[in-house]
Parts: sequence; structure tokens; C-alpha cells
Amino acid sequence: MGIALPGLQQGGAPVPEPVTLHLQGPVRITASTRVAPGRYEVKVPAGWAAIEIDADNVTLDLTGVTLMGGASEPWQREGIGVHSAGRSDVTVRGGTIRGYRFGIFLQGKEGTGSDIKVIGSDVSENRAQRLLSTDTHYDEGDWVDIFHLDSWESYGAGVYIKDIQGAWIENVSAHNGQNGVLLANTTHATVYHSDLSHNSAWGIGLFHASWNDVLDNHADWNVRCEGKSYSAGCDSAGVLLMGGSNHNRIVGNSFTHSGDGYFVSKPKTGALSDFNYVGFNDGSDSPHNAFESTFAEGDEFYHNLADRSDYGFWMGF
Repeated sequence: MGIALPGLQQGGAPVPEPVTLHLQGPVRITASTRVAPGRYEVKVPAGWAAIEIDADNVTLDLTGVTLMGGASEPWQREGIGVHSAGRSDVTVRGGTIRGYRFGIFLQGKEGTGSDIKVIGSDVSENRAQRLLSTDTHYDEGDWVDIFHLDSWESYGAGVYIKDIQGAWIENVSAHNGQNGVLLANTTHATVYHSDLSHNSAWGIGLFHASWNDVLDNHADWNVRCEGKSYSAGCDSAGVLLMGGSNHNRIVGNSFTHSGDGYFVSKPKTGALSDFNYVGFNDGSDSPHNAFESTFAEGDEFYHNLADRSDYGFWMGF
């Protein structure tokens, strides 16, 4: 039985030490990199990234780093904090990323990207729409579009994983944005032990994302369109499944006080989200439905809490 020594790969080849980087502006990296601890303001326009990972087998270590975009108003935030496209075996570790449309956006190419990890990052206070409703005035313009992925992408998120086969998201914090973690066209991902609460639309959203695990997370108080004189929810939710998101396991989570706790639906013409296992979750204290599963079949609900909500379980169509 061999022993792996620090600094050596199996076979004795040296492991390259991560490059240490002091950010001066947007940067493209092609090898494992440690950004020197500190606070960096790196403004980028829409579609650009402060840090672009442009190679496979790269670890980006942001421990002790705060990376800031430019806009102070949530609805004006653009660009991406950390991005990769068409890459595999990419890890983003640590760091606080604020003020972008997407804090971290990791995308494969036609589903070929794999072994993607985001661990211990704080991606709070990224983009959120300007709300038109107030405590006493309700505006229908605040309804979110749950049906189209283009709309999801326009809203932004703390972490966005797209076109990936195999991802691990652990101990991530995402508060005070529009969305916490979004998975699209993604399979065999795990979202684990993260706090994705106090966002204005969704804590965790899955779109055409199947065979994934959502385990032991907090996605509480993801809610909008609730005021002193009205209660609408506007399709906000702790956990949302859409667009043919099948065979997922949603286990051991808390999504209390959200517009809906757990929410599944479908467009008039589009894919159902079926055969999902929902167990040992707490969806209580929703102003609407603790658990809503509409236009779906084969879902299993086991040992969930659904207290003090308008409806505990709403199963329609």
C-alpha cells in the first residue's frame, strides 16, 4: 500500500505549487492559483468575469479574499465573479464574492463538464431585481418567470452550475440576492450543508436537472410579494424544480417561511418534473404552500413537516 507524501503525485512526480496572485484587474488563469488574501474591487461588464478559469484540473483558492463588483444597487449588478466554460475538474474554494450578476458561474459544454466543486464560498449580495411592491402596495410586475431558463439567467444567482455531469457544492452561503444556487442541464450534482436563505426568489432552483441530491441545506425566507395588506408569493420558493427535473432527492433540508417551501410545476407545453423523493424536510410557515407539486407524477413525500402554512401540501393536476 503506497503513501501519498505532501508535494508528490503518485509515482513521485512533483505537484505544482499553486501560483499566488495579487489581483490588479480581470484575470485569466490556466493553473491552480491562490489569490493573496485581501479585498479586491474588480468591475466587469455583462458577460465578462473578474476571474476566468480557462483550463482543466484547476483549483482556485480564495481563502481570505473578498472580491467586489462595482454597482451598489442590487439590480445594477453585472458580470461574473468567477467563471469557467467547457472545463472539467475545477474547484473554487473559499472567498467572499459580492456585487455581480453571478458570484460563481461554472459551465460545461453540451453536458461534458464534470467534477466541479464549490466549497466554503460566500456568494451573498449579488444581483436581485428591483421590487416594485411595498409593504402596502402590491405590483404584479414582481412575479418571477419560473418557466424559461433565459429568465432564470437574467435574474442571476450566487452560484450557477450549467451543463455539468457531476458537481459538489458544500458549505456555501448565499443571502440577500435573488437566487442562491441554480442548477441547469446538470446531473449527479450534490448541494450539501449550505445556507441559501433570505433571497427574493429561490434558495435552490433546478431546471432540466435530474439525478441530483439536495441535502441538509437551509433555504429559509426566500420570499417576495408579501406585505401588510396583501399576500401573493409571486412564485418565490425555498426549492424550485422545473423543466424536466426528475429523480432528484431533496432530503433533510429546511425551507421555512418561503413563498412556497418546495415547489414543482411546468409550463403549458414543456417537460414534467417527476419521480422526485422529498423526505425529512421542514417547509413550515409558508404564507402559501409548504409543499406544492403540480403537473407531476411519481413524487414521494416522507416524514416532512408542513406546519402553520396556508396549505401543508398542494397536489394539483
